[in-house]
Amino acid sequence: MVLKLKQSLPRGVLFDLGNTLLFEEYYRPVDGGAALLEMIPHSPEITPERLQKEARKLVIDLAPRRKESLIEISWATFHRLLLGLFNLELPSNIPDAEIAYWNAASKMSPAQGVETMLDRLCGMGIRCGVVSNSIFSSNALSWILQQHHLHHYFEFVISSADIGIRKPHPLIFALAATRLDMSYEEIWYIGDRILLDVWGSSSAGMTGVWYNPRRTITDEMQPEIELVSWTELCDLLKK
Repeated sequence: MVLKLKQSLPRGVLFDLGNTLLFEEYYRPVDGGAALLEMIPHSPEITPERLQKEARKLVIDLAPRRKESLIEISWATFHRLLLGLFNLELPSNIPDAEIAYWNAASKMSPAQGVETMLDRLCGMGIRCGVVSNSIFSSNALSWILQQHHLHHYFEFVISSADIGIRKPHPLIFALAATRLDMSYEEIWYIGDRILLDVWGSSSAGMTGVWYNPRRTITDEMQPEIELVSWTELCDLLKK
């Protein structure tokens, strides 16, 4: 654990989701496409593999623009465009379609010790929220947290898909601070990405905490706090 902290412990803690609270074991978009096509009338020529081939082209084109502009493209927007290229439409129940896609495409598991750590925070009266860069909506992120019995620890879940901007844009951190009704100085933000999570939250005025279980070495910046396990955060809170 690297600790350079000068101020007191937080009143609120915000978390990234992917590779912080939950680790993704795999992501197979062709399986998600298959689940989506099962919900849509379509000709036999439109296969999951054909759908994914076109999706890959769109990702190659849109990903650099998304990264540079910090403008988010939601799952629903992306798939309206993708399906429109085949003269298809999303099902009328978009939330159910999104969850069916994710359930088929991805498998996630909780980070080791995360539930014990969240119990400790809640027991200390520290309020928690999730702020994630994701094409999936906050509804879908809440669903996956519920599947792992973690959702009740968080007062809110903010997805970049819903608000249209991505970390490290300062407005996404401003929105979270407003939801907590706290000053930036009272909030820690914990995530696994130095630029998006640590630098982004620190630039906004929060304490950026680097969750680094893989013990990655970087010279991008030196965070005030670096954790390699959730046990370390529990130990820090004890002190």
